[in-house]
Amino acid sequence: MKKNNIFKMFVFTIMLFLIGVFNVKADFTIDFSNSDNREIASNELFTSKYKTHYRVTTNGDVVYCYQPYVDYAYEGGTDVKFVFTSCSNVSTNAAQLAYVYANGYGGTNDYSTGGTKFDDYYATQLAVWYFGDRTLYPPHTVDFLSNFNVSNGRLTGNYNGSSNKTSEMAAKLINDANDSVNARPSISLDTSSKKLNINSDRSYYVSGAIKINGSWVRNAVSVSISGVTGAFVTSNVNATSGSTDFKVGDTIYVKVPAGNITKSSSITLSATGTSSKGSGTVQECTNSAMPAAQKMTSIVKGTPSEVKESLPLTAEPSKVEVKISKQDITGSKEVKGATLVIKKGNTEVTKWVSEGTIKKISLDAGTYTLEETIAPAGYKLSSSKVTFTVNSNGTVTVDGKVVDKVIMKNEPFYITISKLGLTKDKELVGAKLKITDKDGKLTIDLDGKSLEWITTESAEKFHLAEGTYYLTEIEAPAGYIKSDKTIEFIVEKDGTIKVNKTEVTKVTMENEPLYIYISKKSINGKTELPGAKLKITDKDGKLEKDLDGKSLIWTSSTKEERFRLAPGSYILTELEAPKGYELSDAVIEFTVTEDGRILFDKKEAENNMIVFKNTPEPEQVVTGSSLIYILFLGIITAGVVTFFVLKRND
Repeated sequence: MKKNNIFKMFVFTIMLFLIGVFNVKADFTIDFSNSDNREIASNELFTSKYKTHYRVTTNGDVVYCYQPYVDYAYEGGTDVKFVFTSCSNVSTNAAQLAYVYANGYGGTNDYSTGGTKFDDYYATQLAVWYFGDRTLYPPHTVDFLSNFNVSNGRLTGNYNGSSNKTSEMAAKLINDANDSVNARPSISLDTSSKKLNINSDRSYYVSGAIKINGSWVRNAVSVSISGVTGAFVTSNVNATSGSTDFKVGDTIYVKVPAGNITKSSSITLSATGTSSKGSGTVQECTNSAMPAAQKMTSIVKGTPSEVKESLPLTAEPSKVEVKISKQDITGSKEVKGATLVIKKGNTEVTKWVSEGTIKKISLDAGTYTLEETIAPAGYKLSSSKVTFTVNSNGTVTVDGKVVDKVIMKNEPFYITISKLGLTKDKELVGAKLKITDKDGKLTIDLDGKSLEWITTESAEKFHLAEGTYYLTEIEAPAGYIKSDKTIEFIVEKDGTIKVNKTEVTKVTMENEPLYIYISKKSINGKTELPGAKLKITDKDGKLEKDLDGKSLIWTSSTKEERFRLAPGSYILTELEAPKGYELSDAVIEFTVTEDGRILFDKKEAENNMIVFKNTPEPEQVVTGSSLIYILFLGIITAGVVTFFVLKRND
């Protein structure tokens, strides 16, 4: 461009790359004082007769030459200021020029040549000229840019490029500017799942991987989270804090502290980027004080449009698996048949019947109560409630202590069976008893204990469910008569026991002792014959005492003797005869039956009495000389008595 004339019409393309909207008004000034200024040398463009300029203003805006065939204007004879009094919009290639200003040098410089900043300036200036105003103003008559075009990835034409790289970057910038006209800037947040899940240590709810993708947007993308407190975005799934600044192509994760998700939550992840299409207005500006040929220049200023995308996410409070244990009072086993209810406040959460195993239930974080509404068979209803807290970190606490399971215990009903003799002072040992239900099929109690047993020195206890039962005796204890009674007893729902509609603390069965009576009599008499020494033995001859500890060798008195013998066979013999009686050589064998009868001589003893009889000794006759002496003495005595009687009468 010639400088020998008064400065003619200038056209400049000016981009002011700042955030905010610059409104072009009348009477405004662009100050180039102390700016980075460079002229493209004559050997770089066209002929030595022409040259042009591009500048960087003091506030950092980049100004490019818009019309290569017009000198630039200056005010006051100094090369420092442009003063514009009116501007009008330019419609030709406005979108392409906006893209060039936004993405070339002075904008994002996404088309750097890799060389010096002047190489980058030049690549952008070539693109501005490509789309700019090529109107010829005198004295220019030849359009030196007529063959200015893009071919094979390079900008070709009647100019001297500073390097092949500059030409290539200019060509790419021009091509992309053309493509941007119909492009639709967009950001996408792509993920395979929109649900946040609790992580392994239950500290955070974490989204799946979310990929930031973009088209015709700047690399820089800002993100934000709404809908829940404490949420953050990070590119490290293990991070405990996040960021708001990412780039297109990044993979990110949304994380929320576990305690912040207490109900179903809707979360929105928003991403905001900047369109790379550029924005602003291309304007031609004039100064009315200047000649007409010097009134044309242009300025571009604007705020790039935002591109936004939102991704809806959800988070459900992660349920915690809680173990519920229904135990007997000892804690040794799980109890089945209890109806249990879990409530949160006054609201029933779940209800079930225990099955003899630990119950696993998934619950949200919160405080709950465990209650029993129906007791299991054979147990008292638990009146206490267990309060427990499910924590968001997966732990369960009872009374402030972490537990691995929530336990509710029941006290069982134990039915006491007592076997007594008539004295009722101690348990009878050796009786074989049996408990049955109405169907007669029950064989074990709720603890698996047999309901047929032999009594010991202690009363027996059984764990029985509510119902009606029968107690019978199969075998009597030694020395007792077998009971023929069947005792019916009822176990109530609350564990009380009733016999004959009367509440009792235990079920008692009594046995009558089995006694055998031994009578010692004369063979012709009816009264007891004292003084005989008798003995009872078993078949082995080893028995010494009866069941009461009484010796089985005794001396008869004026009353019959009583003994308690176990069922079996016995032998009664006489060791010494009573005085005046012959010693009996009889051996009396008798049997004590299971039902308390006494058998001997193949007959049943009346009143369980065995009579052992003795024969008196025979009377003795006096003979020989001793009788003569006695008779003689009697005669003499009689004669003496007669003499004295007669003499007295005289």
